Amino acid sequence: AVATYDGSVMLLDAADLKKGNAIFKATSLITALIWTKAGVIAGDAQGKLWKSDVAGFSVSKNGSKITALASRGDELYVATAGNEVVVYSLKGMTDKGLPETSRHTLADGFVEAMVASEKGVFAIVKGALRSLSANGLTPETLAVDGPQLTLTGDGSLVVVISRGAVSYV
Repeated sequence: AVATYDGSVMLLDAADLKKGNAIFKATSLITALIWTKAGVIAGDAQGKLWKSDVAGFSVSKNGSKITALASRGDELYVATAGNEVVVYSLKGMTDKGLPETSRHTLADGFVEAMVASEKGVFAIVKGALRSLSANGLTPETLAVDGPQLTLTGDGSLVVVISRGAVSYV
């Protein structure tokens, strides 16, 4: 899935990158995109979540843009530039949105990037890799050089840039 400048989210053929049909269109710039068990979900610059069968619904209480999305099991983690992390259940989605299971305001700053694996949810906040749970950030940190964050192909390790080198955690 790919988001375009006009808020459209469409599927591309991975073999040749040919455009498919738009599956939905947001009314604001898409700032985060993820493929979950429930399908493609996008976050926008006005703090709303979008899906093909769900019109944009507000996540951010102050309208802050969505900075990162991560999905683990039946949970969707949503981070905003307003230091919010909201966890939703992917079960029970209605045309009005997702059931919220927890909400936290982070004192440490906003989540710049986020990934999820079987081992947990990991986020970069103020230049440090942190573990994130439904209860908020853990105190343990690893200093990183920038917001680049991904997983190895098998999802077993988190990959970051730390001390000028690629690090596997």
